[in-house]
Amino acid sequence: MVCARTGQFFGASHIIDVLRGSHAEKVLKHGHGNLSTYGIGKDLSKAQWLHLSRQFLQKGLLAQDLEYGSLKLTPKAHEVLRGQEKVFGTVQAETADFGSEKNERVEYDRELFEILRKLRKRLADEQNVAPFVVFADKTLIEMASFYPQARESLRRISGVGQAKLEKYGAEFLREISRYCRERGLQEKFPASTNPASVSSASNLTFRTPLMAEAYNTGKSIEEVAQQFAVKPGTILDHLQNYQRAGHALRPEGFAEYSKLSAEERERVRQVFEQHGANYLRRVFDALGGNVSFDELRVLRLEFLSRQS
Repeated sequence: MVCARTGQFFGASHIIDVLRGSHAEKVLKHGHGNLSTYGIGKDLSKAQWLHLSRQFLQKGLLAQDLEYGSLKLTPKAHEVLRGQEKVFGTVQAETADFGSEKNERVEYDRELFEILRKLRKRLADEQNVAPFVVFADKTLIEMASFYPQARESLRRISGVGQAKLEKYGAEFLREISRYCRERGLQEKFPASTNPASVSSASNLTFRTPLMAEAYNTGKSIEEVAQQFAVKPGTILDHLQNYQRAGHALRPEGFAEYSKLSAEERERVRQVFEQHGANYLRRVFDALGGNVSFDELRVLRLEFLSRQS
């Protein structure tokens, strides 16, 4: 779908940047940060998306221009998008080794890591989903490095958003707390390191808090966009990054900006409650494709604002 939205003129690297919500100059230059599909694939790494793209090429869903490298949808891909065919791919597990630019091995508690992996597997089997949907290996490694034992601490771990905190937090905290209690271990967050906020803050520009403050004072999204001379979609991007960095936003403005009725918004909220807010595609499909991704982006902001 991202291939189609970007005009089928770009290669895998650019398509993946759009999927992962990159702020790369090329993405912003072409206005692809305003697409409804922008950022919907953040939960997978670039390497994982590259692995999937190769599978799509092999399955005949994508064709690659041999001269320019651009990806194009095949007739088979259009059948999949119309729901006439199904396609299955394998998501490559993330490696358990990550860290500095020198690729040094991260020190973490391997015994706790294995306990958390078993818990993740059980939860994934119960929901009939892949384990990475619950938490990525990188997230489990950070848990096994910093021993979070409170909701606020777990929320600091990379990959633990508000929806996953609500859905899985209690069980993971129970296992970590039990493990630490039996061994006399304490949380180990360094004062200079906040695993989650470092990556979240990297998406914040100096204008992001200014826009958020203007919005939180009661201005509508359109009014903030006019104040900063940008499109409303750009304001929504900044507010999303502000929220992901752990800051609160007033939910009322998102409801006012939405074009759906109160009854329709309530239906969307119920689906978010059921499926979580990390994957808009699941919510989109659960609603029968009757609510656009642009609307879902707005209502996800409202949903998470009310939760926090």
